[in-house]
Amino acid sequence: MDKEKHDARLRFAFASFLSANGLRFTPERSHILKVVLTFSRTFGSVELWEACKADDSMRVSRATVFNSLPLLERAGILRRIAFDRTVSYEVIRQKLQLRARQHLVCSECGKVRRLQAPLLAEWVGCQPYRDFFPAPESAVLTVNGLCGKCRRKKSKKSK
Repeated sequence: MDKEKHDARLRFAFASFLSANGLRFTPERSHILKVVLTFSRTFGSVELWEACKADDSMRVSRATVFNSLPLLERAGILRRIAFDRTVSYEVIRQKLQLRARQHLVCSECGKVRRLQAPLLAEWVGCQPYRDFFPAPESAVLTVNGLCGKCRRKKSKKSK
């Protein structure tokens, strides 16, 4: 029941944001929001479009999905995570707890591996952020390098 209340609050917040900006809360945007809220991890725009396409309850065009992402971001429902080659999104579920993640990004193929970083959260939590009120909400550490597959491919080419 708690998740349903949270999802209803996000739906109301998105509808309020759209009406405040002179936009309509269409059934397609409502469907996109419903699909977005099913993700428990980060996702890409193509992955969201494929999930909307797989759900047969409503047909949503690719352009509508791609144009709705910045609106969801500006409404405070999604957080955009940009890397060198890829852009991912995540649903902002809780603002009360500091979320710290570590992203390992392959500089060759663009593959991203996401890990929790409890030591990063501990370090950020003890820093004096006087300009932030009340405290930071998230921290992301990005480590760039080669994944095992690309490293093996490069070593085969050099031999």
